[in-house]
Amino acid sequence: MPTLFLRADDAALSPGTNAAIDAATRNCPNLGLMATGPALADAAERFRGRNDVCLGLHFTLNSEWDHLRWGAVSPVNTVPHLLQKDGTFYPNPWRLPEGHSYPIVEVERELRAQLAQLRSLGLDIRYLDSHMAVFKTRPDLEELALRFAADEGLAYPDRIEGIAHGPYGPDLATDLTRWDQTLRDLDDRPRLAVFHPAQADGVMETLRIDGPVLPTRAAEAALLASEEFTRLLQAQGVQIARIDSLN
Repeated sequence: MPTLFLRADDAALSPGTNAAIDAATRNCPNLGLMATGPALADAAERFRGRNDVCLGLHFTLNSEWDHLRWGAVSPVNTVPHLLQKDGTFYPNPWRLPEGHSYPIVEVERELRAQLAQLRSLGLDIRYLDSHMAVFKTRPDLEELALRFAADEGLAYPDRIEGIAHGPYGPDLATDLTRWDQTLRDLDDRPRLAVFHPAQADGVMETLRIDGPVLPTRAAEAALLASEEFTRLLQAQGVQIARIDSLN
């Protein structure tokens, strides 16, 4: 029986993201929380005390949107090299300014602060991953992640082989057909599929990457919340696993 870890990232990005991820838990039990997210309080209200979900720290070290910016949880003067002059993170951890790099001591300081922030809100964090795969940008950052996860009793799912899925569009039937073939092609190795579900909320409509991101994210949300996807997973005999089962 194939084992599939379905993960929804970016909880706390916006209220519509939180609502879509909440609905997605019908089929997707793993969700990553951004401690830096503008809608963190709303996310905490939704997911605090939930035994049906597996919560992760979606460690965030960048702020990629033009009109929605955030910075560190740590005091600014303790992580100066992680931030731009305006106090927000750099847009892309893979494309830092020439000659600039993240000091490992500041990364660890911010990592600890973000985990502490989520736990202070009563959120039971079970795994660690990273926004825009910042841990993969340097070997020493992934070594930090592995050590930190082990010390804190967190699973680290980013060593599970991922599967390609999408692109998603407004026709749910088309997306289900593609997933049917994807599931048929799975072997017995555990696989990870990462989603970014969202719905309209006045914030998501403003976000763009080579065009609006909301249509794709809304289509992902519709798939994950659908009864048809539930039936497809059951028909294919797929075991949907929680990431904390890795510990």
